[in-house]
Amino acid sequence: MTMPAPSIIDLTSGIPQVEYGRSADGFLVARVGDTAFAVVSAQDNRLYLATGWRIRRPIEEWTRSDFYGHAGELADEAAFRAEVVENAEHQREKRALGRREIRSTADTPRTVGRMPVKAFSAARSPRANPMRKIAGPSSRSTLATGS
Repeated sequence: MTMPAPSIIDLTSGIPQVEYGRSADGFLVARVGDTAFAVVSAQDNRLYLATGWRIRRPIEEWTRSDFYGHAGELADEAAFRAEVVENAEHQREKRALGRREIRSTADTPRTVGRMPVKAFSAARSPRANPMRKIAGPSSRSTLATGS
């Protein structure tokens, strides 16, 4: 069994740092902040960019199952490195804007359990949607019995 190559941190890319390495499965991977990238091959031998988020283990322990996102086809390793550097630059630009991420506890209209009773009953009312077909008692029993 061969040991994976140690990860290499690219300090020329600025902040956030870009870290490259080989996964436990032997494919090329990179980390930019909390974002993880991998070059994975499909059955047709095409290369694809896969993404993951907040993989806390060392790069050498990553496996294909850590990646769940698909970000398109890659031509080769150079294209992979270009995508990673572009993402690092994007993250750097976002950081330069000085924005802060905050957690919001605001409800949305889709949170039916917290909708006001009046709004909920209006949404369920047949008068709220005149295009809605209302089935009578006879059609319901026909559907239920199949006759």
